[in-house]
Amino acid sequence: MDIATETERELVGTAEAAKILGINATHVRQLARDNEIWSDTRFGKRCPVYDAVELRERAERISADRAAGKRPGRPPSGGQ
Repeated sequence: MDIATETERELVGTAEAAKILGINATHVRQLARDNEIWSDTRFGKRCPVYDAVELRERAERISADRAAGKRPGRPPSGGQ
């Protein structure tokens, strides 16, 4: 791995980030634009990457909040 791409983060693209969060790619880009999630364009402006660990933690918090009735919205796919 060269210096330009070395990172301590587990990087994923927009489609994978959307899958982790259970939302669509447009909403992922909106969250990044609003600085609610970390993103970087180290591989080019049209190829943003996101921190998978941060996304999984966010998804767990959202799921826990929904289960506790603290957050509106549909439960995550997969059912319970």
